[in-house]
Order: sequence, then structure tokens, then C-alpha cells
Amino acid sequence: GYFINENGAAIELQTSRGQDYGFEYFGNFPKSMYTLFQVLTGESWSEAVARPVLHSDQIHISIGVAFFYFSFVILNSVVLINVVVAVLLEKMVD
Repeated sequence: GYFINENGAAIELQTSRGQDYGFEYFGNFPKSMYTLFQVLTGESWSEAVARPVLHSDQIHISIGVAFFYFSFVILNSVVLINVVVAVLLEKMVD
């Protein structure tokens, strides 16, 4: 497939492995979980995951995607920082 970006250019939606972006990153539950883990760890998620979805020709979809990824990263990083701090404090008390 392809989509039309902001400049009116048709962009092909295929990864370097020849699969569609949607199927390769969100095709089933394990792929979706791995993709969200990739987003959480910051492993090149911007180019591989967020940008193909963020640069849509419909502004409300782009805003929704930006809000989702921003809130996902902020909420999960706060939770993970709290878990790390709790484990460290527990080890220091013992």
C-alpha cells in the first residue's frame, strides 16, 4: 500500500523486509507488544514506528498518534523509574 503525505507525494508503506508497516509492527499481539517495548526503550522507534504513522494526510490521526506515543512513553517511564527506585531503596534498607 501507499499513502499521500503532507506534500502530496505517494509514499510506499513497505519496510526493508518487504512487509507492510502495519503488519510488521502491529500484525498480531506479540508483534504489538515487541513494538511497544521498542518504543519504551527508545530503540530507533521514531524512524521505524512513529514516523510512518505520524505523517498522515489527516491531521486528527497525526494528533491522536502523537498523543498516544507521548502519553505511553511518559506514563511507562514514570512507572519504571518508580520501580527501579523502589528496588534500590529496598536493597539499601536490608
